[in-house]
Amino acid sequence: MPYLPCAIRFGPYKMRLHISILLFPLLCACGRTNRIPNNDLDILPYNGNEILIFESNLAETDTIFLQGSNRFIRPTDPLDLFPIKAEHYFILNKHSDPNPPSGKHRYLDGHRLVGLAMNESNETYIEIDFAAKDAWFYGESKSTLKKFKELPEKTLLISGRHFTDVVIIEDQKKKYFERTNHIERLYWSRSQGIIRYDKKHDEVWELKEKYTPQQRR
Repeated sequence: MPYLPCAIRFGPYKMRLHISILLFPLLCACGRTNRIPNNDLDILPYNGNEILIFESNLAETDTIFLQGSNRFIRPTDPLDLFPIKAEHYFILNKHSDPNPPSGKHRYLDGHRLVGLAMNESNETYIEIDFAAKDAWFYGESKSTLKKFKELPEKTLLISGRHFTDVVIIEDQKKKYFERTNHIERLYWSRSQGIIRYDKKHDEVWELKEKYTPQQRR
């Protein structure tokens, strides 16, 4: 058998090897799913079955009913040929319509209250989407969990109870500030969740009670 140069003898093999090496990162990426670490879920102080009763300094009350959670996977870029998938987890709630038609009170079901989501860089984000009776937080509600954990904590007296783990989320954008349902700031207790929100004209709503149906049986 005549001697063949190495490039000829192993050419097809080397070509297949080079193609495999080039495709390997792509194949790994297209099958990757960025999942929320279990310890990140501890940032959410809700089980999903609580009832939240808020009371204003104008002697009004409003009730929010938590309705479980929703956990799902979706591509970070639906138009990508091989998209990275990311996990999302949200606490759902039934709340008063912040802008009801004809001004008549009604409840809206299955809306998001707060949740976590991963991005393509494998970072965890927290998102708060709070709405209540004639109240809506239009401000920036999404932040990296790392940045959220670094927010300074304050001590606040709410309904006769001292909270030492409160972070304040201001509406910096002032979007729809002219609306009567505009919320200027949210108060988030790391142990209890949303415990207060401020509207315009010094209207303040505080968490009066947080309980589960089982606790009332």
